[in-house]
Amino acid sequence: MHLGLKSKVCIFLLLVGSGPVWAQDSNLPDPFAPEETLQIEDSFHQSDESTPTTKDNSNSLIDSEMEAIEKEMEMAAPPQENLPNESLGAEDYEIAEDLISPEEAGQDIIYENAAEEPKNTEVIEDSDGMVAVPNEGLVQVEEMDDVYSPYKERRKTHGAYFGVEYEPLFFSNFTSPIGDYSYREVFGDTVIPMMKVSVDYKLNAGIGAISLGAFYSVGSVAGKVESQDYTMTLSRYGFTARVALDQLTEEPYFVPYVGVIGFTDSLKYEATEASQTQDYPMAFTWIAGGMIQLDWLDSNAARESRFLGIENTFLDIFATQYASVNDENLSNTQTDILYGGGIRLEF
Repeated sequence: MHLGLKSKVCIFLLLVGSGPVWAQDSNLPDPFAPEETLQIEDSFHQSDESTPTTKDNSNSLIDSEMEAIEKEMEMAAPPQENLPNESLGAEDYEIAEDLISPEEAGQDIIYENAAEEPKNTEVIEDSDGMVAVPNEGLVQVEEMDDVYSPYKERRKTHGAYFGVEYEPLFFSNFTSPIGDYSYREVFGDTVIPMMKVSVDYKLNAGIGAISLGAFYSVGSVAGKVESQDYTMTLSRYGFTARVALDQLTEEPYFVPYVGVIGFTDSLKYEATEASQTQDYPMAFTWIAGGMIQLDWLDSNAARESRFLGIENTFLDIFATQYASVNDENLSNTQTDILYGGGIRLEF
């Protein structure tokens, strides 16, 4: 007969604890006899009034030892009811339903298939304005309020502009420093195509904003008179101060502005056999215009650009007029009212 672990332990302890009794009483049966083995387990807990006091004490000791062993076995045995389903495969991957939640256990989530455990994730945007960001291999969902809020709500105190603009210059009262020709005699109706790059600091307040920035522009034109080739290159740099109204609506669909320009010119005039450069002192003029928001053309691209810090993209259209300095030694660079335009980005 196959004896359990408990029975084997009981037999061993019984033999050890009752050894002296068998040594004193030769009439006791041999414990190793086969016919007596089955009787030991059945009569183990029965009391025998004729048993000496030493045997009673040994049985009590055995009972205490058995209780301690049973407790250790219960503590060491794994809880079978909490084991995950071993039949789950990679294609049926899921978290075992009987496991307690990671929040209750204070531990990380245990996955049936380690290969499916989530790794670092990229930022993902959905139509509800939610993004998934990496967080130690787990995905955390956050709402980007500043990106999807109207400009009136998301506008901060400080900002900046970056612009690339074009303006055509035609000097109506110009006299060339070489040959004394008028602008039209040398260059005809061709304008000087000035390309301007500007950077402005923007302070937002109330229904508008005040900006102050610097710019640099350059352009050249070429002509010919009496077999002589002429080239004129103009370099202009300065500053612009503006007041713009960009809080008239929830989004700045149209932003009117007025401002002041301070500028200085460097004019290089070259002929076939000679050249001359003239440097002009600071002069001032006005500028007025409006910026038309282009974000509505592609709202998704506009939202994505806000992750890069671009708040708005504008088509900038303006008018200005450049005056000339009162110096007889310098060519007159006065212009009529001219119109220009370009792209301005707000950060």
